[in-house]
Amino acid sequence: MHTLAIVSTKGGVGKTTLAVHLAVAAQHAGVQTLLLDLDPQGSAAQWSKDRSRLAAEHGNWVKTRLEVRRLFANDLSEEIAKAEGEGFGLVIIDTPPHADFPAARAAEAADIVLMPSRPGYFDLHAAKATVSLVNDLKAYAFFVMNQVPHNSQQIATDAAAFLESKGIHQAPVTVTLLQPYVRALRDGLTAPELVPDGRHAQEIGALWNWLNGELAGLTPKIHAAPEVATAPKKMLDNPFEFLAQKLRDEVA
Repeated sequence: MHTLAIVSTKGGVGKTTLAVHLAVAAQHAGVQTLLLDLDPQGSAAQWSKDRSRLAAEHGNWVKTRLEVRRLFANDLSEEIAKAEGEGFGLVIIDTPPHADFPAARAAEAADIVLMPSRPGYFDLHAAKATVSLVNDLKAYAFFVMNQVPHNSQQIATDAAAFLESKGIHQAPVTVTLLQPYVRALRDGLTAPELVPDGRHAQEIGALWNWLNGELAGLTPKIHAAPEVATAPKKMLDNPFEFLAQKLRDEVA
């Protein structure tokens, strides 16, 4: 089982939108996928609830089911190990902005880290913090230019050159700012599900195919569930006797 983390300490760069789109694309391709939502806002989890509700109300509303779980970053390794035992083939981690600890835990746990960035001036300079984080952790990381205006390819090219100069490689797919990405989510869908034929479907399909190829060449990280500490049997039988004996030993 492989793990993909969508990481950026900058808010508003489209992490959750990419996470749900890639998760549905993977599930649609036959890879049983679990999406873990570390963001306290719970946007991915809320979208999943809306998706399930609309599917129940409208019958065959969606063809691809997707499980989303909310959790704290401290529980990440245990949840990934649990997912592997449950038969999942892929875990995707959606991380919150402005939170280095969850981002670092996700990057440490992941086989691949994907950092979305918009091509704007403020976005690029804010992205330097995330680049430093993944480089310090020696994570296998790529950035993807996201929410690029459809007529601004040169801006995206210049932005990509700037990020590559900071020591992170570019994913070979650019995601364009298109209406279906916004419209689909309100109906519990992804853009390719809403409009199967279109530039957005080609972009998400190409990004998933590339990621899947990268993951196929990697040995998955091992995620062992933490051992549960057990108290001495005497303490379980009579905790006061255990403490009393400890005091007697100290006095002696």
